[in-house]
Amino acid sequence: MERLSQVHCKEDEDDSSLHKVSELSENKTIEIKDLSYRYGGKSTPFVLKDLNCSIPEGKTKPTMGASGSGKTTLMTLLLKYYEPTKCSISIGGIELNHINNDFWRSNCGAVMQDTFMFDDTIASNIS
Repeated sequence: MERLSQVHCKEDEDDSSLHKVSELSENKTIEIKDLSYRYGGKSTPFVLKDLNCSIPEGKTKPTMGASGSGKTTLMTLLLKYYEPTKCSISIGGIELNHINNDFWRSNCGAVMQDTFMFDDTIASNIS
């Protein structure tokens, strides 16, 4: 019950008093500059540190690395499930933190490593 109360009392992700973008520009290139992230406080090590990359619209950028190297963390940061420790992430020149979370996630597709599969078609599971 305590955990349910914590979840229930949590504020909504998107503050309705702040204007957040609900459409993207024609250019949807993703630019990541100086992305760093760590779980926990300042004494914990960085999972990602000073990552820079550009993902042009319509292109695929493979993310490869050993277990624990930050691939899933990068995806969860791009989906706005975590807040980066420091960085600049923009989509077509619009800062990611200025884009409405629901709108952004409805325009993204990701199959994470711990995804549960339902007894349905592959297409339905992905959507």
